[in-house]
Amino acid sequence: MTKIKIVTDSTAYIGEDILKAKDIDVLKLSYELDGERESEGLPGTFVGYFKKLKDSDSFPKTSQPPVGDFKRVFKKALDEGKEVIGIFLSSEISGAYSTAVMAANMFDTDKITVIDSLSAVGHLKNMVLTAFKMAEEDHSRDDIVKEILEYKNRIGISFTVGNLDYLHKGGRLSTAKAKIGNILNLKPVLKMEDGLLKLDKTFRGSKRAFNYMINKIPEDVKKVTISHVVCKEKVTQFIEIFNQKFPKAEIEIDEVGPIIGSHLGPDSFGFCYKY
Repeated sequence: MTKIKIVTDSTAYIGEDILKAKDIDVLKLSYELDGERESEGLPGTFVGYFKKLKDSDSFPKTSQPPVGDFKRVFKKALDEGKEVIGIFLSSEISGAYSTAVMAANMFDTDKITVIDSLSAVGHLKNMVLTAFKMAEEDHSRDDIVKEILEYKNRIGISFTVGNLDYLHKGGRLSTAKAKIGNILNLKPVLKMEDGLLKLDKTFRGSKRAFNYMINKIPEDVKKVTISHVVCKEKVTQFIEIFNQKFPKAEIEIDEVGPIIGSHLGPDSFGFCYKY
């Protein structure tokens, strides 16, 4: 049992077995689709949601956990005599970080550190697991925080989408641009910059988008997380390509859930890389 409690949110998409084994607390963001409100689940539970999204004419509304949820988790850890490190989804995407800061400020203590990952999905997961590993090795909270802040300067993210429908539904593309883009098989490549997903370049065809994305990854990359929205079979085929191009890198595949995946849509994928 570590002396430091690691806390994150559901967009880290960490599997239930890992969460239980490492005693990491996850605060779940929620979504509302067609009048039904649900908390975001864990990897392995997303297929039904994306089928419903595909069949729906609506687009989900999302929200961060209430401040009381953060306060409860922080209080439990403090009552157990632990320090707390919370690492959360980019503040440019969600209010989870600011709500966590608000909750931390409700305690008269200096034992809580809240970090804005300025990222999501694979990178958020890896920051959380790095923090846990260091806590398990009995590093101080200050040393762990320093490492996570440095980690944020050595990462990149590229994503592309299955089609343009969900960028349109989410308000990022006009109806006309989405329809024409789908006809022409245009594939935008999105990058994470200053905590936001922004357009990098647009290509005609998935192969060109894929080649651009993989060529952006530095040769000395240490880890690549292939993140996908219900298209594991497709991205599994990338493993051999990555192993050949980056033989020294650790490669893994992760699912993306409703909060992030709704904006990209099914059959979308991306590469989260650390160098």
